[in-house]
Amino acid sequence: MRVTYVIGKEAVLKEVRRLTHYGGHRKTGDDGAFERMRATDSDKDMLEQFWKAACSAATEQLMHYTKCISNDDIGESTAYEVEMEMPSLYDVILNDSIEESLQNFFINLIASKWYKITSPEDEVKYAAEANGYMKDIENKIYHRKRPKRDEY
Repeated sequence: MRVTYVIGKEAVLKEVRRLTHYGGHRKTGDDGAFERMRATDSDKDMLEQFWKAACSAATEQLMHYTKCISNDDIGESTAYEVEMEMPSLYDVILNDSIEESLQNFFINLIASKWYKITSPEDEVKYAAEANGYMKDIENKIYHRKRPKRDEY
């Protein structure tokens, strides 16, 4: 059974900008934190580099079942699309949850790379969060439905 997951770059980067904006605003005891920590549209080139690193990390983790991966340009936006060949007992009910966890993996991994530069003490937290999302994805991918007997 083939399953495809699509993660939109613009949605991920918008969420990274929102997350870093909030993180910079909430930082106490550091007067320049907001301006330093928040990612803006002018940081597009750096965020693009982190997007590519996240694509590479996701590919590495998902390659066991992967049949096709694309990171194609679609107009101004890009999407990471992975097509996987899953065993017959794979539970398709988990598709939306896996795609959501994959998007959260991208967001947190990019945020951790951003914070490595702007706020090193926060990097570890977001890297651990990204790692947690990838473990969640792996658990769901390896989960199997119970086999059912054919009824006669």
